[in-house]
Formats: sequence, structure tokens, C-alpha cells
Amino acid sequence: MYCFRGFSLVELLITIGILTILIGIGYPIYANYVSNTHRVQAEQTLLMISQDMEVYHSEHQSYLGASLKNIAPYALKKNNYYQFSIAELTDGSYELVATSKKHDKKCGDLSIDQLGEKSHTGNGSADDCWQ
Repeated sequence: MYCFRGFSLVELLITIGILTILIGIGYPIYANYVSNTHRVQAEQTLLMISQDMEVYHSEHQSYLGASLKNIAPYALKKNNYYQFSIAELTDGSYELVATSKKHDKKCGDLSIDQLGEKSHTGNGSADDCWQ
């Protein structure tokens, strides 16, 4: 007697349906996790640049003349998610900005100044955006 061993079309469609539901639930969670990871890396880079700015200030008694090229060349490396810049630079103050290249709606652009005050341009809370 011939015995057919395989899956029926109904079993296959049920399996595909279950996988589709699991992927539909899991992908947004994964995408949010990846976005948070890149944001934390940008925060760490801003804090490192801020420390380098303070070292520059202690050596030159001014922030003028500081640039990412001469104090933090690591910030100029290719980054697909954030671009770093010094937005405002005076003798006694600065503002560092991490501009989101992927248009982070939750937090937008991140910034920190010489006093350590952190801000963002997105809709999320400061606690969510600066961890």
C-alpha cells in the first residue's frame, strides 16, 4: 500500500500564517531595540567629545579653535545613523549635536552643552532619549 508522507496545503498555510503573525509582532520590537542601541552609541560619543572639549578648554582657556577634526577625529568616522557637529562655539560655551540620519521621530537630534545640559528635538521624554 502507498503511504503519502508530507504536509497538506492547509497545514502549510496555517504554519505560514502563524509565522507571519510572529514576525509582525517581533519586527517592531527588534527595530525599536536597534534604534535605541544606535541612540545610546550617539550619546556616548557626545559625552566623549564633551570631555575632549573640556580638555581643550583647560589647555587653551577657550573653546574657540576647537573642531571635531582636531579634538575628536573618531567622531568623523562614517556613521550611518548620526552625524556629529559643534553647533555653537564661543569663548566660554559650546553645543554639541548628534543629528539623526534615520529621522528618529522619538528623540530626533541629541545635543549637550558645556554645562552638561542634555536636550533632544523629538517627541520622547528626556529620560527615554538620554539614558
